[in-house]
Amino acid sequence: MFKNKIWLLILLLVIFLLIFINKKDNQEVLVGNDRDQHNCIGSAGYSWCENKNKCYRPFEEFCLDEEDKIINSIEEETNLSFNYLGEESFDWHFNQGKIVSIQGYSYSIENLNREDYQKIENYINRNYEIDIDNLADGVSGSLRGFYVNYMVCVLNSEIMEMIENESGLLEPVDGSTKVKLICGYFNKNNYN
Repeated sequence: MFKNKIWLLILLLVIFLLIFINKKDNQEVLVGNDRDQHNCIGSAGYSWCENKNKCYRPFEEFCLDEEDKIINSIEEETNLSFNYLGEESFDWHFNQGKIVSIQGYSYSIENLNREDYQKIENYINRNYEIDIDNLADGVSGSLRGFYVNYMVCVLNSEIMEMIENESGLLEPVDGSTKVKLICGYFNKNNYN
């Protein structure tokens, strides 16, 4: 009889441990139970924005940290340094002729030669989705629009000084290109 009680006690203990272990395993796979060091829930689309000092959803709002990542990657790749200019709005063309004004942040580099500008443009062409509705080329400048997740950016180049060559045609003076990069939040799903 005493042996039966011991076996019954062991059996109950094993059942209790199995239930406890199973309950603990279920808690670890709950959706939303994946908070990071800033208490942001990644499975709900949240990540940390250092600039705003809060958790945010990139598909709902803009975080300057994301633009900083683009600027830093371009600077690392090209060995060039952008200057932060501040807030600025710009027009974004989409859906066959619609235009929306985007509030963003701008950076610039002045006195670039053509080779340095080409490094920036090549980097953008290799790494980001170029938008054909936001492209323009002219004699004294160009515009390149591109997507990065829920952010749109415009790279403007402007030749600040031109000289006339022997044939009477205007040519850019090397080292006279000004580049401006502006990025802001844009979720195309909000504009159907």
